[in-house]
Amino acid sequence: MRADDLDGLAHVTANVGLPVMADEAVHTYRDALRLVNMHACDLINIKLMKTGGLSQATKIAELCAGYGIDCMVGCMIEAPISLAAAVAFASAHANVQYVDLDAAYMIAPDATCRRRVTRWTAVTSRPSRSTISVRAVGAK
Repeated sequence: MRADDLDGLAHVTANVGLPVMADEAVHTYRDALRLVNMHACDLINIKLMKTGGLSQATKIAELCAGYGIDCMVGCMIEAPISLAAAVAFASAHANVQYVDLDAAYMIAPDATCRRRVTRWTAVTSRPSRSTISVRAVGAK
């Protein structure tokens, strides 16, 4: 379904037995507010780069928290520093229950690293939410 077909998304959400996550339909706080008001999804995927950064992503997360909607923090093809910000963002919001930060697998090794990164891992601790960390694993 197209990202701008919110009526269709609301129809699917109302008629399937599985949670529906809005992803490409959410770029701004207004987008998230409209989805929430339409009951068009059960979950919202927040991507820092897509929303314009931490301040807008925080507004979306807080809106969702106010309505009891869980979120996922995702990414696009981004540098490791952006992924670090996403990890910090996810750990700061209790309603972020899912993390998909696989961009490190899609980019060349970071030129600023002294070692070649061969694998990035995202480690989450649930249900306590006490730890979310990212670590680089590789050879020098």
